[in-house]
Amino acid sequence: MKIVRFSTTGGRVSASVKVAAKREGSYELRMWEKETNALVGGSPWRGTFLNNDTDDWWLPRPNLENDGRLLQCVVTLSLPADVRSAAVSLVLMQDGEEIGREAKDIPEGVEDHQLSLWVQLRKGG
Repeated sequence: MKIVRFSTTGGRVSASVKVAAKREGSYELRMWEKETNALVGGSPWRGTFLNNDTDDWWLPRPNLENDGRLLQCVVTLSLPADVRSAAVSLVLMQDGEEIGREAKDIPEGVEDHQLSLWVQLRKGG
């Protein structure tokens, strides 16, 4: 699991889900409370890669409360057999700067694929 450090006194942290190249698919972004099986209120956030809607999500404030929380992104993609590979990323931003990224590549020739990306948020960025 990737650890992403953020500033407790900085601006609001955002999480983006990206796929390159564009593919058919959907995702669910879950934020888990620190050391419990409970989801943070407002989570999960859902989206698809089939539209022009934003796939950027603001994390709850105050920032300090996010220390130790986990982000889990569950992605399902449909890849035509004759199409090249794809990469899925969970990107975290604060104050206009990328503070962390977790990514996985999906190899060529895989038609349907499901994956999870995990990030733990820690203060101190």
